[in-house]
Formats: sequence, structure tokens, C-alpha cells
Amino acid sequence: MIKSALPPVEARQKQQCGVPGDLAFKTKPQLGLKMIKQVHEAGTLRFRWLTCDEAFGRDSKFLDRVGESVYYFAEVPHDTREWQVRPETTVPKWKGKGRKPTRERVQEGEPDAQTVVDIANALPTTAWSRHTVKEGSKGPIEAVISPVCASWLFATACPALISGWFSAARSIPAS
Repeated sequence: MIKSALPPVEARQKQQCGVPGDLAFKTKPQLGLKMIKQVHEAGTLRFRWLTCDEAFGRDSKFLDRVGESVYYFAEVPHDTREWQVRPETTVPKWKGKGRKPTRERVQEGEPDAQTVVDIANALPTTAWSRHTVKEGSKGPIEAVISPVCASWLFATACPALISGWFSAARSIPAS
């Protein structure tokens, strides 16, 4: 648990407001994961899919953990790097010093990952289809969307390359 050394005034204010003294700071994804797991395990709300915005989609630990119990559709930052063709991976050979490698790495000579923006920009016109995203106060809000099969490598808990789908979307300016 992370303990913070609060100045005496802040510690007094915390106590006066009824905030438990052992309460540790948690990020939104950490709090969200806890709530999702509690609801899922209790069965109070049955669900198999979760959608989340970029604040959660950029947190690979959150996605790793939530993916253990439900499917998810997460918004990711535009600079997220992925491969359209799964690259070859291997656990590097131990060089005789330090810890023995245990996590897979992309093999040398494999193509570099591309940003999701670069992948989307390279899609042909025929890959896109028009959809109403939601109803707005001034009428429907539409976007063109294209599903893309890709692979990505989380830098955290996942020891291997993950393959799945992402949806590229472009908004259509109001006319």
C-alpha cells in the first residue's frame, strides 16, 4: 500500500471529513477495474462486453485484467502502435549475464509497428462504411468506420503478443 506523508493540517482536514487514514490513492482505471470485477463476480449485473474511453484504453494493465473476465471495446490513443500482420516473436537467448529472459520479444528483422492513425490512413476507400454513431440535438451524428485485424504488444503484464480487432473511425463533418 502507498502511504502519503501529509502535512499535519491536511491530515487533520482528512480526519475531519471522515476520510479513512489508510486510504491510498488509486487511478481511475484501478478504481474502475475493482468495480467491474465486483459487479461481475457478484452477478448483480450480467454482462459479457465492456466499452471504455481512451483514459482506460491507454492503460494496458487495466485491459489485461479486464480481458480476463469480459470482452472489451476500448478507445485507444491515436499513437498506439500495432502490426497488421502478426510479427514473429521469440524469447531471446540468454547471454550468460543477468536474468534469463522469459518474455517474448519481436524478432529482429520483423517490420516495425505502425500507429493506428497510419494504419487507418492507408485503408482503401472501400474498407469504410457509413454509420450513425448517435442521435444529437441537431440530428444524427455519423462516422465512417472500418474494422481492422491487428496485433499489439503490451509492455506490462502480458508476456506475449495479443491479436484482435480495432475499429478505425472518422467523423463526418456536419453539412
